[in-house]
Amino acid sequence: MAQLTSVAASGDAATLSALLRAAVEENPRKAAVIDGDTTVTFADLWTHAHAQAAHLTNSGVRPGDAVGLFLEPGAELISAVWGVLLAGAAYVPLAVDYPAERIRYMINHSKLESIITDERSGAFVRQLTPDTVRVHQAGDHAESPANRTADQHISNPAGPAYVIFTSGSTGKPKGVVVPHRAISHQMRWLAREMALSSSRMLLKTPTSFDAAQWELLANAAGGTIIVGPVGIHRDPARIAQFVHSQRVTHLQCVPTLWRALVREPSFTTNDTLTHVFSGGEALTTTDAREIMDAVPRAALINLYGPTETTINATFHRVSADDVDDVQTVITIGQPVPGCTIHILDDARRPVATGDVGELAIGGPQVASGYKNDPERTAERFMHVDVDGVPARVYVTGDLVSQHPNGDLHFHGRVDDQVKINGHRVETEEVRLAIEQHHWVRSAAVVPWTDPRDGLARLAAFVELDPEEAAVMDADRAGQHHRSKKGHEQVRAQLAALKRDSARSPSDETALPNADGTPEQWKTAFARKTYRFYDGGDLTKDDITAFISDARQPEPAVPPAPMNVERIGHVLRWFGPFSSSERLLPKYAYASPGALNATTIYLEVAGVDGIDDGLHEYRPDTHALQQVGTAPAETASGFVRVHLVGDRDAIEAVYATNVDEVLHFEAGHIAGLLDHASAEVGYFTHHRTPAQDPRISDTHRVCTAVIDLHTDRPAPDDFPVRTMVQLHSNVTDGRAGTYYVGPNGLERVSADVIERRHVIAINQETYDRSSFGVAMSVPAGARWRGFVELGRTLQRLQMNSSNIGLMSAGYSSLTGRDLPSAVRYRSIVGGDPLMYFAVAGAVSDEQIESVGMREDSVHTRGPEEILRDDLRKTLPYYMVPSRVTVTDSIPVSNSGKHDRSALITTMETTVAPAAERVPPANDVEGRILTLWNEVLRAEQQSVTADFFDVGGNSLDAVQLINRINRELGGALPVQTVFEQPTVRALAAALSADSPTSRLVKLADGPGQPCIIWPGLGGYPMNLRTLANHLSSEFTVYAVQTHGLNVGEIPYPTLQEMVDRDVALLRIAFPDQELTLAGYSFGARVATSVAAGLQREERTVCRLILVAPGSPFVPGLQVTPGDRFTDPYFLRMAYSVFLGRLPNADASARLDTVTDEGDFLTELKAWRPGLDTELATRILRVASTTFQFRAAPAPDVAGLLDSMEVFTASGDSPSFLRAAETTLEDAGRLCHVPVDHYTILRDPTAATIVELLGERQLQEG
Repeated sequence: MAQLTSVAASGDAATLSALLRAAVEENPRKAAVIDGDTTVTFADLWTHAHAQAAHLTNSGVRPGDAVGLFLEPGAELISAVWGVLLAGAAYVPLAVDYPAERIRYMINHSKLESIITDERSGAFVRQLTPDTVRVHQAGDHAESPANRTADQHISNPAGPAYVIFTSGSTGKPKGVVVPHRAISHQMRWLAREMALSSSRMLLKTPTSFDAAQWELLANAAGGTIIVGPVGIHRDPARIAQFVHSQRVTHLQCVPTLWRALVREPSFTTNDTLTHVFSGGEALTTTDAREIMDAVPRAALINLYGPTETTINATFHRVSADDVDDVQTVITIGQPVPGCTIHILDDARRPVATGDVGELAIGGPQVASGYKNDPERTAERFMHVDVDGVPARVYVTGDLVSQHPNGDLHFHGRVDDQVKINGHRVETEEVRLAIEQHHWVRSAAVVPWTDPRDGLARLAAFVELDPEEAAVMDADRAGQHHRSKKGHEQVRAQLAALKRDSARSPSDETALPNADGTPEQWKTAFARKTYRFYDGGDLTKDDITAFISDARQPEPAVPPAPMNVERIGHVLRWFGPFSSSERLLPKYAYASPGALNATTIYLEVAGVDGIDDGLHEYRPDTHALQQVGTAPAETASGFVRVHLVGDRDAIEAVYATNVDEVLHFEAGHIAGLLDHASAEVGYFTHHRTPAQDPRISDTHRVCTAVIDLHTDRPAPDDFPVRTMVQLHSNVTDGRAGTYYVGPNGLERVSADVIERRHVIAINQETYDRSSFGVAMSVPAGARWRGFVELGRTLQRLQMNSSNIGLMSAGYSSLTGRDLPSAVRYRSIVGGDPLMYFAVAGAVSDEQIESVGMREDSVHTRGPEEILRDDLRKTLPYYMVPSRVTVTDSIPVSNSGKHDRSALITTMETTVAPAAERVPPANDVEGRILTLWNEVLRAEQQSVTADFFDVGGNSLDAVQLINRINRELGGALPVQTVFEQPTVRALAAALSADSPTSRLVKLADGPGQPCIIWPGLGGYPMNLRTLANHLSSEFTVYAVQTHGLNVGEIPYPTLQEMVDRDVALLRIAFPDQELTLAGYSFGARVATSVAAGLQREERTVCRLILVAPGSPFVPGLQVTPGDRFTDPYFLRMAYSVFLGRLPNADASARLDTVTDEGDFLTELKAWRPGLDTELATRILRVASTTFQFRAAPAPDVAGLLDSMEVFTASGDSPSFLRAAETTLEDAGRLCHVPVDHYTILRDPTAATIVELLGERQLQEG
């Protein structure tokens, strides 16, 4: 340093050549460059550079000329740099990885006459250059005695040292001419303040960038350059390896690279770094803290400086106080000694201390200007008044403020400002706000022009921190795990429903209990994935009791032979329970992703009412479809359940852990089967699953095989260990992990599975929860262990303690553990398989709800949650219109975020606005109004997509319910997904009327059979009969007018009949028809048949089932209000429950005095039933009950087409006078079952068989 110090004191220090000569004289044998196996000393470097300079001079290169360097980083490049400088010329780095067109532009704009390259690249360079440009080989040399060439130009501080091209606002790069005076001032400061003279500096930055120059020129300060390979700046792992192996002392990176580098394990063990530098982008306190934690022995310096002020113009040594400061961004510090700073307003006048203004920099480091571009030079390099003296400055375009202590704070760029809705917004401020979110590792915010309306908007691109914001499938995560706006998961769920309903029911065996019991409805809707905990605080005793109650259920009744009634009851537990407040049906068991990807197969022998064989259970129709022959076991009453998971159904949403998810679902089904079997007196016995080729293949895996027996099973081979972790809101417990033992909760560790170990979209639920439950089995349990874990969680979910749970993580057998599983192992040790859930107290209202509040997670992914969180911290106009989660934000060659690429991404991926199509009629106009009210929007086009303009599945439920309620429709909620425009919804609504009351129950090969339902007018209890009739007919039911929203029941029987005749006239104008009716519907069908006959329409057959009314001993129809008529109340009860009430229900009915009372009681009998629909059914039943007094239809002309089936115990019907005639003709059959059983199998099947025999007899 002595020689360098003496040079610095002289005028010669103002050139790079003088600095290098001093370094050579100071320590000629010291390593100047280490390039792989090659080491070049300072003396060698001087010799090689001198020879290169002589060659250039002899070739015609003159002082002040620009010489291009097209060389990969290495010893040859560094020698060439110094050769150019010693020749008195300026070097122009041409990065070897630049596009050819950019290199050509740089050559032409610089008016280069010479380029140095190597043998490998020579031909390529010659293709880019005019013939007048001379191409030299690195290492070309000539003798130059007495170092005359170097001596001649060594003291020319005003001469250009290098030209760096930087991006321009016009899109064309600008060549910044940096003189010796400027760069030598910078290098002397680095030597003095940053110990560069003793450094081992890693050359890793692409040489065409400003920040690379002090790496490239470190020899001028006496430092050693460690050459990194091409592309190392993009490879954090390789940088870490180089720093370690080459004992690097000085390293500079942009914050984006630092974030990746500090996560490299090998980097954090470094013990050689003494100085680390951050520059090029704002350094956040979070980034600074992580850098300091990673390399605690190194000084961290935050650098700032535009290319035009020669690398670094200000600096700040970061301290521990800085990272604890409330500021989110580290200060850019104070000027390099000799440099001056000026903070100016729009009129180029100084602003007050603390105010934000545009930064201008003066002093010896200001560049000469832009090469061959005087106009742009004049725009940015100017004179400002400083105490009455004009000073030349560079106006940076950066916005800063100055603290009273002199520190500068960066506020973004002038050209980063964009007007949003009339508000001026700094994109840098928005970016920093996003990066404060605990999920975010890095963010970029850019302005873009929305092609739909031409308005300026903001877009944010975000890299999630995988340690804070895990997503499903992690590195293989599909877009639907980052955002829910595409609704891929909901669409997959709807697709599964569609597949089920599309299968033909013609060969099914209908099961009893299709409607389900009140307990089943209540339990299904109570068993939710709870994401809100409104039930108050919990104690340790509450939690202990809750865990202790989750045991294998005991049989509730004595064992009895298995039969179709018991099978029907058990299997109905696994069917859907629907509500108009939900998009999807509810199930009593938990299904990951609500995909319900498991098919239940039932293998039976000797079970009364079911054919021996292997049957598939069809939950949508509550029926069995035989798919295989009888099992080998011949014992009477043999029942075996096979659970088969569909991999394709899971892979529609999840890319990894597919079999894990299927086995968990099987476990939940098994846990529910424990309960369902116990209700009929049976235990479950698990067998080793076998991949039965009849029901499994490469896409379908058998996950469980379970036998039902009356004897108690042996203890589990792999008992489940249950641990709980208490969160801070358990009133009498310390946070930590506890083992649930015989003495209650025993504390194991203060550590818990933390918020960040839970999938990102579930972290808000974690925050609301009171405790967590971790269930585990030994690793040797393998797939059976997953089933047992799911079985245990299902039992916990079916608790009676008002505690709700949400699954929140699990282990993997395919190497894809979720973070919670990794964390759990670190707490308890070993390698168990685990399943984790968070939990809390829930209210009665939550348990009884049949809506979708708990499912709101399906409407928001990380992108939506981030945007919602930003709304809490930023003014509305600063919240980006789009937040995109990406694996990596694209960066330019400089390592900074590539803003141009991001803007292009936004403007090319958003489709231009579709043509505005106004409503064509009143229906479209009214739907558009409802649409805008639901979405709180101002949409004007009837062809816009509901989901593209911000709708989600909860909005879809609300929209369809309002359309149905206010426009008299009966559209299912799924309609929005299939027809997501106003125009399509209007068409669906129109198609829904006037034939909307015609409900197709079953497809068949023959003519239409139209069937009328009983008193309540709702046709779903006709499905079993319709399925059998479909062997000959396509079966439709006529839903009674008044059941659809907005309809009012017809006031007279005659009007009902007339309207139904008109309906058939429209729907079936030319076809021959068969009509049928059940109960009260038999009278309607007969009256409609008479009406068609009068129009000379052919009614081929008239099938009347149970045309009488159920007889209730001791009750008579009374005049007056029907809700004071005990007989009507019992008929109304039977409409909903499919049977007459027992003594307890009858006693409760006797307390009913009005419609409201009845509906209140009905809610207890049928939990989950849509109250609005129930009200409409009740009003239809109340109206049609009055029609009993209407005159009987004239049946004389219909007797020859009639087939009548009366039910045991019914009172006489309107056919009383014709019964003898019908009986004599063989057209009346007395069926020995009651009014309700007559519609169920096997009776329904028998009726259709008798109809077939009758048809054959008539030939």
